[in-house]
Amino acid sequence: MTRNATSRALSERARPDRSRIPRFSTRLRAVLEDGDYPALVLDAEEDPDGEPGWARVELAITTGAHKGEVVAVRGRFDTGSPLDLLALPATLVVVDGEPTVTLDR
Repeated sequence: MTRNATSRALSERARPDRSRIPRFSTRLRAVLEDGDYPALVLDAEEDPDGEPGWARVELAITTGAHKGEVVAVRGRFDTGSPLDLLALPATLVVVDGEPTVTLDR
């Protein structure tokens, strides 16, 4: 395999399969146990089905047994544009299967 082919294969493998990520996660019981999860905002966009000011956010878990897993949540984030959320550290807290996201600024 050439260097370019190897790089391309690695980059294709590293991309998450977005078809497996639920459009909106409201209950995470099947994915994450109750607890606190340090995370990083990978993607954010306006929620077309939500109220004004709502965003759909993809978070990557950064430590622990679920490190590298990506979860999608939606909610109201007081940051202005959803683009302002990109690459922010966050904490995902799951209690009784319900997620809460706190941006760590």
